[in-house]
Amino acid sequence: MSEKTFILEILTPDRQVFKGAVTSLEAPSPLGNFGVLRNHTPLISLLKKGKIIYKYGKEINELQIESGFVEVLTDKVRILVEGCS
Repeated sequence: MSEKTFILEILTPDRQVFKGAVTSLEAPSPLGNFGVLRNHTPLISLLKKGKIIYKYGKEINELQIESGFVEVLTDKVRILVEGCS
């Protein structure tokens, strides 16, 4: 893991959707979308219906979700979601 990446883990009740190093994350909260980079201030938030976008270098991945929760730590983000595609 480089000094600019952090570990992202995306889980549903029945499977692990993604686990790996990323350079950035954008997620939909009830107050609007927010972004996360390494060393972000720790937080816990609800997630609303929308897109989770995570990047590693030039690679961009998107995941449509119905709802969920996110836990942000300085070097790891864990997302628990319902209804993803």
